[in-house]
Amino acid sequence: MKKLIFLNIFSLILITISYHSIVSAENYTRWDLPDGAIARIGKGEIDAIQYSSDGTQLAVATTIGIWLYDAKTYQEIDLLRETEKSSYNQRGIAFSLDGSTLAATKGSFGGIKLWDIANGTIKKELRDSTISLSADNVLFSPDGTTLASYKYKYLNLWDVVTGKNRKFEKHTDFVGGIAFSPDGKILASCSKDQTIILWEVATGSVKHTLKGHTDFVTSVSISPDGKTLASGSVDNAIRFWDIETGTPVKTFKESEVNVTQISFSPNGQFILSWGEADSKILLWDINTGKYKQIDDQRYRRIDVCFSSDGSMIAAADQDYTIDFFDTVTGEHKKRIVGNSFIDLTYAIGSFADLTLSPDGTKLVSMNFDRSINLCDITTGQCRLLIPHSPSIGNLNRFLFSSDSNLLAGMYSDGFTGLWDANTGKEQHLSERIRFFKKNRKLLRDIHLYEREFGIAFSPDNQILASASSDNSVQLWDTTTGNIRHSLQGHTARVESLCFSSNGQTLVSGSFDGTLRLWNATTGELEQIITNRLLGKQQTMEPIAISTVALNPEGDRVASGSQDGTIVMWDVVTGERIGTFIGHADEISEIFFSPDGRKIVSTSKDGSVRLWNIATGQQKYCIAGYKLTDWKVILYENGMLLASDMKRGVALRAKRYINLWDLDTGRRIETLIGHTNGGVTSIDFSEDGKTLITGGINGTVLVWDIPSIIQETD
Repeated sequence: MKKLIFLNIFSLILITISYHSIVSAENYTRWDLPDGAIARIGKGEIDAIQYSSDGTQLAVATTIGIWLYDAKTYQEIDLLRETEKSSYNQRGIAFSLDGSTLAATKGSFGGIKLWDIANGTIKKELRDSTISLSADNVLFSPDGTTLASYKYKYLNLWDVVTGKNRKFEKHTDFVGGIAFSPDGKILASCSKDQTIILWEVATGSVKHTLKGHTDFVTSVSISPDGKTLASGSVDNAIRFWDIETGTPVKTFKESEVNVTQISFSPNGQFILSWGEADSKILLWDINTGKYKQIDDQRYRRIDVCFSSDGSMIAAADQDYTIDFFDTVTGEHKKRIVGNSFIDLTYAIGSFADLTLSPDGTKLVSMNFDRSINLCDITTGQCRLLIPHSPSIGNLNRFLFSSDSNLLAGMYSDGFTGLWDANTGKEQHLSERIRFFKKNRKLLRDIHLYEREFGIAFSPDNQILASASSDNSVQLWDTTTGNIRHSLQGHTARVESLCFSSNGQTLVSGSFDGTLRLWNATTGELEQIITNRLLGKQQTMEPIAISTVALNPEGDRVASGSQDGTIVMWDVVTGERIGTFIGHADEISEIFFSPDGRKIVSTSKDGSVRLWNIATGQQKYCIAGYKLTDWKVILYENGMLLASDMKRGVALRAKRYINLWDLDTGRRIETLIGHTNGGVTSIDFSEDGKTLITGGINGTVLVWDIPSIIQETD
């Protein structure tokens, strides 16, 4: 491809130098990457955590693989991962006693893998053709020769050397957990059938069936001396049993304490319990029955465990946050933050796309709890921003300033947030609080109809324009946080804003069917253009405008309509210059080529189209699905690239991203890298050298566009 002028040797050298720092500073961001990707931000959603018996390593099972940490320094050691196309959902993990082997199961399918920790390879796979499903969880016997697993109501004991298995079948409903006695002679299992069974490992016979719980028994643990079994249940009780006789010893019960998981401390003096319903972590004194609450600040805990020496408690969140607490004092000691990026389309009905800064060094997304991830791509480190705004809406759009130093966020109820993108400090926008107090009820009503509002930085980044829920446009001073001008006149929601290249003019497009051109310095209205059908200007209602764009010279403005039409207007006279018809649904975005001769448009009909402005003719159309989301980048040398993903229900989202040359309509490359679900967000850097993709697997991949295109040339 001869148009790759912008992909010069100098840019490739810069990329090489830039990402060399990643290898040396944060090597894990480059571990086991798909072809074309240069970094991975985030480590996936956590399924389970497990300490090695000697306490030197911590294994963290996630949706992209198993991360191994040094348990003392908390530094990444390795990533155990099969292939880039593998799915890693619902994984159970277990270390062998000597720490040389890690057993892992993928949940529904794929068998049980035995990993050699020393070289990071799979040394054996346990699979039985008579077992249609794999295991929910796994556990090594103390001597390491046997591996126990369970799925649904069935237990399997595997010989680690031969791979043969024995089936234990007595439970009548789902198994909740298993535990070996210290001598390996007894295997305990608990079930939704409200029973606990003690099995003789050698013979497979039942030693005792323990009854007493009145609901799903979710977890069992055996004391270090092998004499006592503890069981936890959804009935809020922790019961203790004599293993030899099978008789109950005592019961701990609190009406509001939910129990999903329990475990004895290594010294046998405490029981650790965690409840999925409320995420409370409790530490019980075995002798007194009293407990202290370790932590209740986070609400997505998925696993807790003692360190091998019992001095620490590790607690993992689904979004890859692991907290470590001192067992004696309960003091928070350490936090590992790897970040998992979740597309909110599937979470709460509105979403904030992953957004890349113009210089390609930062990315931003919103979490379930409305906090914000602001991440450095070169290091993989993320900063958590917690908005202090009075907004009741969700952040549904982010925008970086052209110098990448400011970050603006638009809330669904019309409020605007502004942050320093380098320090994470939030800039107070003074008028917002007063407006909120006066319009609290109005904003609650508007919140029911969430939609993306317009937002734009001026070229010098001194002004932030934002569309408010009262149909006005605010011009904010980004230095002081004060409003310079409030632009009144639109009678319906303002959907799109854009500044001219010299920053003197602001164009606003509204659902009231008008474009308004404003003097950005004085706030004065300079032009009103009404969007009506040709030949019916006097009889038809104005057509709602969904997006606007100015050409590089600033003398033409293009508007995209709700009915799928695009109109080119003369900025000075307000006259219609041309109409572009082809899309079958609302126009999403319009882009001018750097030379001003072509425009690219995307639409809710799922297509992206390239138009010749002089002739008004469509040059190429690349049709996608109805829910296809397009990102477009236009280069100075005339090359136009587009990347697509299918937005929609998570199970229907595709795992790959296509890269298209819009000048030829040719697909250049298909990028595959996200496992365990589809792609949820994409964005180009302003220079077009970097593409980021966020996936349901909770990670963001950073792709090097120059190298990808060079390989396909």
